[in-house]
Amino acid sequence: MKLFRAIVLLSLLDLLVNQTTASHHHHKTAKPVKAYAAEDSSVDDYVAQVRGSMCLPNVTCGSDGKSCKTDCEFRVAQCKDTDLKEVESDKCEVLATASVIRYVKDTVDAKLEAWKDQLGADAPSSTIVPSVLKSKALKLEGSSLEIRGPVYRTFVWIPELKAVVDGVLMVSNIHTFVAERKRQTPESRAEWIRGLEQIQALKPSIIISGHALPGDLTDDEAPAFTAAYFREFEAQIPLARNSTDLIAAMKEKYPGFQDESSLELSAQVIKGERKW
Repeated sequence: MKLFRAIVLLSLLDLLVNQTTASHHHHKTAKPVKAYAAEDSSVDDYVAQVRGSMCLPNVTCGSDGKSCKTDCEFRVAQCKDTDLKEVESDKCEVLATASVIRYVKDTVDAKLEAWKDQLGADAPSSTIVPSVLKSKALKLEGSSLEIRGPVYRTFVWIPELKAVVDGVLMVSNIHTFVAERKRQTPESRAEWIRGLEQIQALKPSIIISGHALPGDLTDDEAPAFTAAYFREFEAQIPLARNSTDLIAAMKEKYPGFQDESSLELSAQVIKGERKW
């Protein structure tokens, strides 16, 4: 249990750095893969999870950081009423790769400003800069944790459990956020797909996804779906005269999908109509 509680911070950190929304659709498959995924959460939920550091990704916490609920088979402790400042203390060490830390420093001011009006009183005034993870392998309670994936989109691989703990690589049956700076070029999107292919090649028995709807506990097709979405988006870019055309094409390909705002912003940014 402690193993999962510790590694979830790596996943949540990546999620908070890049995109503060998470909602994905349940999709059943016959393959015997266990997937534990985030609830459809507000920013408060994720902040509470980081504050608590005792909750697995599938646990929803109230903004008070105290009340938790879970529909997962895991039995977990309630979130501790912990201030974010304590995350910076010796109680909890936040780690990230050097590349991610550079990205945090380069974008933190703009992101704080961008979310200030939308989050109001819940908006943070500062952020935590992680310590550098000096190795691609960690030991935790005797278990090996391997940091894999693209430079800016890493995931944690636990060999003995055949488990993948995702950051923001995977989505399922939802419009993917492509507007992030590290997704705005064909090269960066190709790198993203390579990361998804790495996950598929591992043939994991457990998937802890960074994005999913409540109850989405068995979606092992998320890597393939996300890769297919990126390829379709890439194919539609040169065919679309503007963001309106691109949005319409993707909605036709993926009718009824949630999070249309991500598609709209992504299309505007990729077609050069808006900066992000």
